[in-house]
Amino acid sequence: MKRLLLPCVLICSILLACSLSGKPGTGNQANATGTGSQVNATGTGSQVNGLLSDPQVGLDGLDDYTATLTVSFKGTQAGKPVDLTDTYVQTKWPKLAAQFTSIDVMDDSGAHQVILSGAVGEAQYYQADPNSPCTVNWGATADGPANFMPASLLPSVTTARLADEQTLDGIATQHYTFDAASLGLPSDASASGETWIATQGGYVVKYVLDINGADSVFGTGVTGTQHMEYTLSQVGAQAQVVYPVGCEPVLSDMPAMEDASDLTRLPGLLDYSTNAAQTDIFAFYQDKLTAMGWQKDSDDGIGSDSASMTFTRSDSSVDVTVAVEVEGSSQRVTVMIPVKGSAAAGTTESTTSTPGGAANQNPTALIAMAMGKLLGDENTPSVFPSYTMSMNESIPSASGSAATTLQVEAQAANYHFVLSSGGTQTDAIHFKGQDYSVVNGKAQPGSATLAMNWDMWKLDPGVIFGAATASTITAQAGTTLEGQQIDVYSVDSSTLGAPLPDTSMGLLPYVITAIQGTVWIDHATGGLVKTDLQFAANVRKPGETTPSASGKGEFHLTVSQIGQVTVSLP
Repeated sequence: MKRLLLPCVLICSILLACSLSGKPGTGNQANATGTGSQVNATGTGSQVNGLLSDPQVGLDGLDDYTATLTVSFKGTQAGKPVDLTDTYVQTKWPKLAAQFTSIDVMDDSGAHQVILSGAVGEAQYYQADPNSPCTVNWGATADGPANFMPASLLPSVTTARLADEQTLDGIATQHYTFDAASLGLPSDASASGETWIATQGGYVVKYVLDINGADSVFGTGVTGTQHMEYTLSQVGAQAQVVYPVGCEPVLSDMPAMEDASDLTRLPGLLDYSTNAAQTDIFAFYQDKLTAMGWQKDSDDGIGSDSASMTFTRSDSSVDVTVAVEVEGSSQRVTVMIPVKGSAAAGTTESTTSTPGGAANQNPTALIAMAMGKLLGDENTPSVFPSYTMSMNESIPSASGSAATTLQVEAQAANYHFVLSSGGTQTDAIHFKGQDYSVVNGKAQPGSATLAMNWDMWKLDPGVIFGAATASTITAQAGTTLEGQQIDVYSVDSSTLGAPLPDTSMGLLPYVITAIQGTVWIDHATGGLVKTDLQFAANVRKPGETTPSASGKGEFHLTVSQIGQVTVSLP
């Protein structure tokens, strides 16, 4: 179903960068601007101006804490009853550059989507739902949570009155009350709020707010009450980072050569390049691992272009493997320690996983994530061990329709694809981390366009699926495909009674205005297996900022031979 006042496509694309709540009023408060410490008042009943210009002030000075924010709305939208609640829980260690945030988002049907995202140093964590693996990416540029804090969603308070002084959870606070005028709300809205601010540190310990309003506050056709409640707890109670169930620390204590570059750390994995000689690399690790209690057990291929050395320890049931492979003029070093329960490097299985997990999510979340689960990426494998995919699409343009076809054979991180569009064809293979062009049926090292074409073809499906998730989604009778149980969903925007959002975000020259069709999703994994979608769109001509033409398009995708495909170099 359509997400109340916040297109579902934004839930997929922005995650923690802003509020996922989508509740009326969350993004419509007239917050005061400016930063600065909170003001401590003197004397009960005294008025304070500029009390809370930035509700995040003071939190980064704490060693660790847990912040919980609940945002609920009860009322009507277009005459229909609405009763929604979103919950944000964040545990943060500011001085360790670590945090984990859980967001429980409810859609209009009452179904929940629970997202976990976090970061520990350069390790970025993400779990699409409690039944999915906790994935890890490495590096400052990895896809991870923005610098989100639940307190950032609290409306600023311009004026308030000191009610009294209270101690909450062992923290001395000053307790203030405020009303609608303090929030800059329209005159036809009413509000009642309280906040408790730490006497030492000036940070918000608790914040409670109720807003009653209609169109001027919540948007056209919406009337009701929004309730926000924020609490800070366990301040200074957890000195070390506590990982959520299913999320594993990266291999942070394994040393790397001094000149290490292009370095990645994941659970059980250290990978980097070095200019050191193979003999020096193995001598380095033999020395370091021996000091850590490991003993060399065996080696293989020493002196060749690909060599390895294995270490064991009496108190460990797993081994350490150090592999060195020639990589041009340098050496590629990979250190591996198997992680219990790990499905693959960069993926740690949640112990709460259950069969049929896909069916436990709301349909919007399933469709939003299905393509990503099918394709995977370098750090997160596809939910299918291997598969064949056929895709054909017709995209409206100012000069008519542009047709694209794509054939893919994928196995783990390896894939062979043939992309045909606009009279040109790309035949390329990504195999064991290297790109190849296929010319006259033979693989040739190097492909200048593989990475670009592989990324670019996903833009149109992303826009199309964004429109689908913003539409009305209805579960249909399930089916089977190659022995797999398949969940089937129909998509129809005609029942919304409102325009679709611009899911192209202005990046593509068309805006989908209507969409219908069917999506098939694997019941066990949530991976996409088939799609038939038809849509109408307004089209921008070159140089235009506003569409002046219109057209129709289609998107069809089929996945087959699951678990039966082998990718190799021809």
